[in-house]
Amino acid sequence: MTTPKLNLALIEYCVEVYRCQRNWRDADERLAEARAMLYDNCNLTHVFVRCSVIESLYFTNARMHEMLEVARHVHECHRTIDIENMDEIAIVNRISKIGDGKPHLISFASKYAHFFIDSNKFPVFDSFACKYMVHLFGGNKSQYDSFYGHFVEDYRKLGKAAREQGLSTDSRGLDKFLWIGGMVLEAKRKEKSAKRKEKATAEMNREFKALWDKAETKQSLMMLAELKG
Repeated sequence: MTTPKLNLALIEYCVEVYRCQRNWRDADERLAEARAMLYDNCNLTHVFVRCSVIESLYFTNARMHEMLEVARHVHECHRTIDIENMDEIAIVNRISKIGDGKPHLISFASKYAHFFIDSNKFPVFDSFACKYMVHLFGGNKSQYDSFYGHFVEDYRKLGKAAREQGLSTDSRGLDKFLWIGGMVLEAKRKEKSAKRKEKATAEMNREFKALWDKAETKQSLMMLAELKG
């Protein structure tokens, strides 16, 4: 597996693109406010609102369960595990195991942990980030499906590669870089599918689509697709 050659300018560009999208920026700001207001891990109401906010913003499929059931489960995790000292992979896996005990909700659990436990300790796991991680490192997306540990392992390698290449960026910068990079790859795939007249898939993020539809912005975003190991 080749260590990717990163580009600080591209990472910073992704951070700036994210910052300039009002809905994306506002979501982060509201989550920061929610964390300050909903501070009590032992308060079921606080945990319930946290869970509901994550699901309403990011559509992580947590709503396949009753949200109160999800909140009770997360509340129990706070009550029974050592959040401060337990390995981050074990924490996310524990939170994700709702209902039948299988890790169904890795995306929800990683986002909950990222925004309401420690943003530096827990990278955000979702389909776009996984797609771009595979693009950078090679391999197959299936290696990440329901395996937060594999994702975190490569995320750490990415952070290490950034530091070794003299790039200074925090975890939120890497998260935005992976997320936007994944959307670029998905947008390219959709364009190819459209040319082949294949059946349309789900709509891409509205703000990202507006960026993609601008020739100048699209040209800059396309550089993310060219960055590989």
